[in-house]
Amino acid sequence: MKWIKSFLLAVLLLTLTFGMTSQVNAEEGTYEELSWEKKHELLTNAALKYDIPPEILKAIAMAENKMNQFDENGHTIVSDDGGIGMMQITNTDFDFNKEKLKTDTAYNIEAGAKVLNNKWEKMKAGTLPEINGADNRHIIEQWYYPIMAYNGIANRNNPDNEERVKPTYQQEVFSIIEENSLVQIADTPEQFEFGLDDKGQLRFKKMTYSWDEADSHTTQMFKEGDKVYALNDGDAYYGNFRDQKEMANASSRRIPYYTELEITGGPYFLNSTQDNHFITYQVEGVNFSGYMASSNLRPIETLPSGFTKENPKENVAIDKTWEIEMNTTIDSSTVHPRNVYMVREDGMGIRADVSVNGKFITVKPQQDYMPGQTYTLYIKDLKSTCGKKMEDKVSMTFQVEEPYKESVEKENVVLEASMNKKSFSDGDQIRVTGSIENQANEPFVYYGSSTLSHSANLHFSIQQDGEPVYFNGKGDLPPRFVKDDWIELELKAGAKKTSFATFDLSIQNFMEEGTPIYDAPKGEYTLIARYGSEFLLEMPFVIE
Repeated sequence: MKWIKSFLLAVLLLTLTFGMTSQVNAEEGTYEELSWEKKHELLTNAALKYDIPPEILKAIAMAENKMNQFDENGHTIVSDDGGIGMMQITNTDFDFNKEKLKTDTAYNIEAGAKVLNNKWEKMKAGTLPEINGADNRHIIEQWYYPIMAYNGIANRNNPDNEERVKPTYQQEVFSIIEENSLVQIADTPEQFEFGLDDKGQLRFKKMTYSWDEADSHTTQMFKEGDKVYALNDGDAYYGNFRDQKEMANASSRRIPYYTELEITGGPYFLNSTQDNHFITYQVEGVNFSGYMASSNLRPIETLPSGFTKENPKENVAIDKTWEIEMNTTIDSSTVHPRNVYMVREDGMGIRADVSVNGKFITVKPQQDYMPGQTYTLYIKDLKSTCGKKMEDKVSMTFQVEEPYKESVEKENVVLEASMNKKSFSDGDQIRVTGSIENQANEPFVYYGSSTLSHSANLHFSIQQDGEPVYFNGKGDLPPRFVKDDWIELELKAGAKKTSFATFDLSIQNFMEEGTPIYDAPKGEYTLIARYGSEFLLEMPFVIE
């Protein structure tokens, strides 16, 4: 089974490289290494061309030659058995240009990808055994035998060889993937039932194998428009999200597990080093966009499913803490945000404190829920203190109450806004949910600022005595400088858009740069929810 490891997800960008993206003769017979970024780009693109998980091709390049084409003197690395360059090409099944294998790193890398792909094809033809049907090229464990064959069907790669003094080649490649691409690989079965023929050559006793939990999908084959979610194989229980492609010095935010995202750009290789094999993607979530490392992302088709649904709950308190009673005492090591988690209806994961006491599991949100929204609580993969696995996955949906709600309607278009309270005091937080829905059969044409045209155009602000007050907060807050350039926009028939905002009970004077945030004075305020030039909703509230 898979064992969770702790990985440091911070990216270290090395300042030392081996040259830029071109290989130039320094002198007769000598060459310069490409930069790490360029190497990773070439390895990734070659893997994608042949539908190979890039993690595998990079790990092979690392296992073969530390991802280098040339030695310290600029000469092509050639092994004692004739292996050439980064990918140590010795294969005779292809008519490769030997000189280009030596001098052209890109050519050498593509040759390696072509050789590895050929091993997969031989497996599908029945020459090599298959893992779990070998029906998905994007599952890393299913490449076990093609990886072995890349190095050689030899007794040195026989996991049952008791005389072997170091890991098999395929296990070394998997270890590199775990350490450098930060993708956890299922534990290798203890025996694969190999054998030796009369000449001492390795042979296979079985041609099909079932490998439990061998479902580690590649995280480096996403393309623009793909749906993914936040998850990694560490124990921090969140994904790192940054506003910049360059991750070494960029501050990060924590994205809860199971938050659904969309790939909007990439891959990017700015953070690649000899040891950092993961790549960077631009992603977009609910009301935020930025950059995440591939190690923090998983394909949406691997999202856990098959949950038994409990009866839903309605009008749940804004700050509800859940206590779930199980029918046996639970192993506390299995109670964590990978197995017990909540997701909002729009796909946003919820940060919660999860704990267990005997038979009772407690799930406490780290901040109040958003009013009127539907959430789902998931529980899976628990174990009892006796080691027995939880038989069924369980889920339960619940809808949060709307203590303070207002709405306005025009031409069958409805603007609604909900607040968690109408009266606030020290330590509280203002939480707002707003939605705009076109219930008509025709598009609704309206005018809005181009400043907001990229979003739902539904935004929030706070006033006191008719003057804007800039509360400290996050979410769909209005820009301080909105262009007064009303442009024609359209809300499609049947469309519904939802926006959120969270305000602390503190304000900042933006007219004076550097002025610190200070507590908002007590008194009467008004929350303004606005949609274009057509809708404005006022919700008075009080800070006591």
